[in-house]
Amino acid sequence: MRRPAAILALTIVLSAVLIGQAHGRQAFTPDELIKIDRDLDGTRVTIEGEAIGEDLRADAKHRWVNLLGESVAVGVYMRNADAALIDDFGSYKHSGDIVRITGIVNIACDQHGGDFDVHAEIVQVISEGQPISRPPQMWKLVLAAVLFAAFAVMAVVYSRRRPGGV
Repeated sequence: MRRPAAILALTIVLSAVLIGQAHGRQAFTPDELIKIDRDLDGTRVTIEGEAIGEDLRADAKHRWVNLLGESVAVGVYMRNADAALIDDFGSYKHSGDIVRITGIVNIACDQHGGDFDVHAEIVQVISEGQPISRPPQMWKLVLAAVLFAAFAVMAVVYSRRRPGGV
């Protein structure tokens, strides 16, 4: 009988330590946030990532902003005034502002159709986005020329083999 009680006590202590570490950390990345323990649903967290795409109208007083981590983006529901703080959104030719959000994480938000989201309380722009220089890569130009030449040869061969061809 003592063994299950000891296991239960150890589980409670470890859970408390892990939750305390999650609350005490500086900021989650979007990739880390989507893997959080379900016990943190409805708690205040801080998330940091690149604002991407564009801000989208949620309702008259709120906008949606996507924050990108390494491979995952998380939707953040924020006031219009907070969204206006973000000047640059990431795209192919431009990196977006790095934004730190403190808000309530919802694993399955009742207000937004069961989606995973964060309801922002504090929005801070940590660094501004920058243009991304993407010079043309020579191998792509060579590949395009080779493929065009192959197409031209095939077109000539096909037109000569056709009955009534040139």
